[in-house]
Amino acid sequence: MPVRDEGKDFFELRLERSFLGVYAAETGTRPGIDYFCFGVDQYEPSAALTALKSAAPTGQLKLENENQVYVRDPDGVRVQFADARYKPQIAIEQEVDGRWIAEVEALPGVTSYGITKTDAVARAQALALRVLAERLEQGEAVPEFLDVSFQAA
Repeated sequence: MPVRDEGKDFFELRLERSFLGVYAAETGTRPGIDYFCFGVDQYEPSAALTALKSAAPTGQLKLENENQVYVRDPDGVRVQFADARYKPQIAIEQEVDGRWIAEVEALPGVTSYGITKTDAVARAQALALRVLAERLEQGEAVPEFLDVSFQAA
């Protein structure tokens, strides 16, 4: 599976239009997984909350930020459900020939290659900014694209 995003304490795998993320517990807390997230395509927080209340009545359900539903599994690990688009990301994959490919998920067609992972991501970010600028100039920008952001390297 292609990596959607990763850091020193988490990783996210792309699953078609959705994703699965696993996040480590904070330093100084219990060891292991703090929570994992299912990024769901066509996600409706209120419907997810209602369904989980009936399926897991003792799961300590919680709605955070008006769009993220959390429930605790029997081992106490939090499970998050969120819209797959809540965190626009760059999906990164290494090709058979060793090159890296980076794709901005929120902007179909914005894909770039690089010799290193960092190079591919930087090129994809630059291309995404060019595409957004062009769309703004042409009056074609859709408001959700204006929320695309990247972490500084």
